[in-house]
Amino acid sequence: MSIAAEYLAWALVFLTQVGFIVLAVGGFYIHQTATNPDSKTQGLTFGIVFAILGLLFAIALWCGYDQLKIAIEMINASADFLAQTKRIFIVPFLYNLILILFIFFWLACIISVNCTGDINPDPDTIGGYVPFKKSISWKGKADLSKIVNYIIGFLCFGLVWMTFFLRYSSNYVIMVTASTYYFSCRPDEEREDGEKGVDGSGNMSLGWRWAWVNNFGSIAFGSLIIAIVYTVKVIVYYVFKKLESAGGDNGAI
Repeated sequence: MSIAAEYLAWALVFLTQVGFIVLAVGGFYIHQTATNPDSKTQGLTFGIVFAILGLLFAIALWCGYDQLKIAIEMINASADFLAQTKRIFIVPFLYNLILILFIFFWLACIISVNCTGDINPDPDTIGGYVPFKKSISWKGKADLSKIVNYIIGFLCFGLVWMTFFLRYSSNYVIMVTASTYYFSCRPDEEREDGEKGVDGSGNMSLGWRWAWVNNFGSIAFGSLIIAIVYTVKVIVYYVFKKLESAGGDNGAI
């Protein structure tokens, strides 16, 4: 699989260079054959632009050839890892499933919190009465409504925190699996068919254990910091947008 990935990467580089050359030649061809002065000018501009881009791309290939080879070798290693550890694709699927279940639980919590208010039928709906459509009021429950707002804010922050936690926990499992695969490779050892190089084995169960047992607190605390920063960013952005809309043409705001 790594050979196919390597050939594909080099083919894309080659086709990119050929594409610039073909587009440049096409632009100059339009300039030579067109009868309309505007088309001749556009063709000349088109040809010059893509000729310069092709030249810059060729210079970049020449100067960064060693770095390009390293990048393609990294593609090879990634292809080998995915070929030998296909079960890694189940990790993001399971984490997304956990997130969906948590969102359902979160919605149930939001509904339960709002049910602490006075639920009244709402027959004055435009277009006629809608069954089961109710309105929630907090008359005489000012203190309770304030507490409910705090609870809803806490639940919203919890959703943000849980989302970041599941994302980075998933990344952590994949990183541990990739690391164990890399350090278990034996490139100098001969295989049974006589060729050199023994592929590694990614230990995904170790990643799950470290993510949910050994390093659960570290991932949760790091996700908490990111969630706090993200929440502050959203609040500040919201406040600035409100000030901007309230200020109108006021340059000071």
